[in-house]
Amino acid sequence: YWIEYRKVGGSWIRLPYPVSTCCSFTVKYLNNGTTYEFRVRSTNLAGTSSPSNTDTARPMPPLPKPPANLRALARDGDVQLSWTASPTPGVYYNVYQRDASLNGWWEKLPYPVSKTSMTAGYLANGHYYNFKVTAINAAGESASTNIVTALPQWANGTTRAAAVTSSWILADYGQFDPIQRYDMTATVRGTRNGDYIQVDGHWHTNNDKRLLSGIFWYLVIDCTEGYTVMHRTLEYPTGGPTSGNLTFYYTRNPQRMYKVQVWGVGEITYSGGIYGRFARSPSRGIIPFITETPCF
Repeated sequence: YWIEYRKVGGSWIRLPYPVSTCCSFTVKYLNNGTTYEFRVRSTNLAGTSSPSNTDTARPMPPLPKPPANLRALARDGDVQLSWTASPTPGVYYNVYQRDASLNGWWEKLPYPVSKTSMTAGYLANGHYYNFKVTAINAAGESASTNIVTALPQWANGTTRAAAVTSSWILADYGQFDPIQRYDMTATVRGTRNGDYIQVDGHWHTNNDKRLLSGIFWYLVIDCTEGYTVMHRTLEYPTGGPTSGNLTFYYTRNPQRMYKVQVWGVGEITYSGGIYGRFARSPSRGIIPFITETPCF
């Protein structure tokens, strides 16, 4: 028997030697994923017959075995991923990610990866992300690796700052005139370094006003849980300062995100008399004086 084959649409190729046994044979060294046509002719000393019917087949590799041991290293705005290769040769890898903080859906990254590492970028700092990896070839897609979780954060030395000017008291608050906007400004700066945050707080009055008395609260708040984990106060019981500063450190959990708030309460003077108050808690129409850094 002569066995003939070709790629669909190509020219027929006859195997170099006839097959003497009936009625099966394995044609090797074909390209996986390519569709071939096959036919058979019988032959003897009298000659060669017409071809048989034509049939098609598409050789495929085995379904890939999954990669393993996925690892993640979170950085500033991205996550480095690495994994152990699939035992199946000649595979590519699909990487899937989801924003766990937003309870998001799994999303496949647009391009497969040929190596056993990659960097997932353009991630939101302060969000937890899940990752998994599968192997793919012409036969299909494997099961996934283990799922890993990573929390991108701002790099060491990153400073997040915010500033706010005073709100006002409603005009019917007793004998006090309202504090106008821009009468007082407060700022807060948080700098992330390794396992601690350095907090630098500052306030100053504007328009020649002086602080008669006042207290400022600087609060470190866990972004995930929403509760205060540390606070410091800056108090001015007497005198007439126009500015003040406060610096302190908070030993942080490197796997958590934090923000810093500043609140104030007190009295300021203007033209020799009490002009108004700003307050920590809304009361009798008082609008609180507050600012905070973003989570970092």
